[in-house]
Amino acid sequence: MINSVATIGEYLIKKENRPPLSILTQDSKAKYVVGIVLNKSGNNYDYETIRIEEYDSINFEKYLYRRGESQGADVTPTCKITDIDKTFKKKFLHWFSESNSYNLSEEAIKEIEGIKKVLEKNQEIILKDIKNTINAFSDNEIKGGTLLTLLFKENDEIQYLFDLKIFRSILVDRSNFRYYNKYGLQSIGKNKICSICLNNEDEVYGFTSDIFPFYTLDKSSFAPSLNQKNGWKLYPVCAKCALNLEEGKKYIEKFMNLNFYGRYRYYLIPKFMNLVEENYYDSIFDLFEVYAKDPSFSKEKRGWIRDLTYTEDRILELISEQKNLLTLNLVFYDKPNPKELKILLNIGDVLPSYLNKLFETKKRVDNIEIFYNNQISFNFEILYNIFVRSMEKDKSKKFYIDTIGRIFTGKKINYNLILFFLIKRIRKNFSNNINTKDMTLKGFMLLLYLDALLILDKSNAGESMEKSLNQDVFEEKNEIVHIANKVFNQYGSFFNSDIKKAIFLEGVLTQKLLNIQYRDKKSTPFRNKLNGLKLDEKRIKTLLPQIQAKLEDYGKNYYKEIEKLISKYFLKAGEKWNIDNNEISFYFVLGMNMADIFVIKKDMAVEEE
Repeated sequence: MINSVATIGEYLIKKENRPPLSILTQDSKAKYVVGIVLNKSGNNYDYETIRIEEYDSINFEKYLYRRGESQGADVTPTCKITDIDKTFKKKFLHWFSESNSYNLSEEAIKEIEGIKKVLEKNQEIILKDIKNTINAFSDNEIKGGTLLTLLFKENDEIQYLFDLKIFRSILVDRSNFRYYNKYGLQSIGKNKICSICLNNEDEVYGFTSDIFPFYTLDKSSFAPSLNQKNGWKLYPVCAKCALNLEEGKKYIEKFMNLNFYGRYRYYLIPKFMNLVEENYYDSIFDLFEVYAKDPSFSKEKRGWIRDLTYTEDRILELISEQKNLLTLNLVFYDKPNPKELKILLNIGDVLPSYLNKLFETKKRVDNIEIFYNNQISFNFEILYNIFVRSMEKDKSKKFYIDTIGRIFTGKKINYNLILFFLIKRIRKNFSNNINTKDMTLKGFMLLLYLDALLILDKSNAGESMEKSLNQDVFEEKNEIVHIANKVFNQYGSFFNSDIKKAIFLEGVLTQKLLNIQYRDKKSTPFRNKLNGLKLDEKRIKTLLPQIQAKLEDYGKNYYKEIEKLISKYFLKAGEKWNIDNNEISFYFVLGMNMADIFVIKKDMAVEEE
């Protein structure tokens, strides 16, 4: 992942032909600049005046602004004015008191000391002049933000910090300083190989994790040899690659930092194959940049189907159409604080062709009649609802993240694990008198989707969805058998045993009874017999005669063909049921929620009553 970030940064720097200083300087987005002007004559300096000018947002590099630590000075003597007194003393003047740590030559240190003496000698006058200058402006004029910087006048020409080599050198060194200086010590390797460019460099640094804080050395127990000075041994990075990382990170944060259902953030980081032409880089970056400006453009201009991940993230489908000249890293993360990046899941090396397979499979599952008619579309929100909302615990979130990773990498997913969470959620809805149809059909859709991808690890599951059984269930040609044949043939891999068919049909029959009860009594007392959908072999066997008896009591047993079919499947199944109780419950409730498929003439007559 980190190497891909550096590659992106390196490409952007070369493409824009940007010198290192332009990358290291930051746009403060100020409105005005207050400059303390010193007359320069050789190595001698004298305070002259305060100069105020509009901020030059095009050539902002000339101010050499780069934010430092919140409690200390900035990287150069250019800082944002908040409180005038505090900014001048604690930010601006304080910068000069740290000159001994700037890795300067003796001559340069003397020059900085000379500037410092002039500023300290005239600080009261300078502070007064700054206040008078700023106070001459109204609040509305100045409220856009103001920078305080140092200017030099030599031969009647104004020079900015950028114009003096000493300050350019300080910016470079102090920008690198945080890569090797931390915890009161330094982590530098001399003449070592950089882990990114693999070149032997004069220096490599050990604290570059601040750029992408995916690991930390804040405790010595995490450092190599239990010594934080040896941090460079863990992930040595040279100054050039650190700069590439900085630039790559900026781009990724701006264009490749995406939302996953409003619950997780993830980086979508491309990794380009070797010898890829520059125009291919450009075409991929264009996708991200155009998409960032108008996330809806793909839908409006190309008529996208409902998305696999989230309406904000159609970028995945756009990339799925690309050639396999790159792979993708999907890095799901959490940021407990700005200095720590907690990686929840790192999915690496996903090919566009595999992404395309995920989307094409989604389209096929979406178009299955029962889902299409109920306006249900597959996406990963279904997975979240099954896993996390069925049990609000960290463990369920872990399963959810892990399952996402398995789908994107084509790894097997345990069928029983999915069923465990799915039936738990359905039972919860059932107990709270929430309609179970939506969750049941979405759960079934998930199982079909995984089965179509050939990643559902289901013991004795029979053939895959694409190779459904085509033979009739029984030779009899009546209305119910015809409907049952259609259902069992369409979802052959999920109805690969007689007992599953029997349980499913008993769920259908149960729902028919509940419908009659509700139409007649506006209540469904038989629901109490279902034990909160915690069903097993014994309860399934005892339910059938109870349902039949109720239908006979009401004089509305229009479903004798269903009862007959259930009995036949029970007989064919024998006494030993090789099926888990969660699976029993799922097939039963699936039948309940697909009961409206089994429409017979008597059903329609009852509805018209």
